[in-house]
Amino acid sequence: MLFTTYRTSQQASSKYTPFELLYKRKPRLPIEISTLPQGVDEDEAGVHEVRAEDLDAHMQAMIEWAEEVNAKAKSNIEKAQEKQKKQFDAKHKPPTFQPGDKVWIYNSRKDTRQGGKLEWNWNGPYKIVEQTSRGTYRLQNEQGKLLKQAVSSNRLKPYIEGEIRSEDRSEEKEERKEEQTMGGKTQKKQQDRKRVRM
Repeated sequence: MLFTTYRTSQQASSKYTPFELLYKRKPRLPIEISTLPQGVDEDEAGVHEVRAEDLDAHMQAMIEWAEEVNAKAKSNIEKAQEKQKKQFDAKHKPPTFQPGDKVWIYNSRKDTRQGGKLEWNWNGPYKIVEQTSRGTYRLQNEQGKLLKQAVSSNRLKPYIEGEIRSEDRSEEKEERKEEQTMGGKTQKKQQDRKRVRM
């Protein structure tokens, strides 16, 4: 029942139902036949419109109607897509930067890898070197080293002076990891000494 409802409902983009676009005719639901007025048979109601003698004319009419439906649906979808694009662009304008601006780079590794919940969402800051023709930017780190790959503007956000650097968190994480490693080695040595004495 759910599929029937969807397939016979007019779509906002194409202005046609999926049934019409697939079978090139309007859907006829069982309720439309079962609720015929009393004394009216299916022929009078137009259910059996096609007869053997005019089958060729009916097929030609269906072909012409199908071509018309395809053309209108395509035009309607293109208009809907253009409207949707304008609405999206109005709310999602990518930021623009100038050479010399400092920016953060979004840490997209967090979206694909497991763990790393304590890592920063943004890395940097980096300095804009130049903008390429494809709307991406060439960046360099604070040591002046140029990044190998250009970065899309949708992964960048302006850097504000005084914000905590992502590298600081990374250094703290590395120091914590070294302390845990050294502590584990020390504990293991103590356990080995106890075993030797026993």
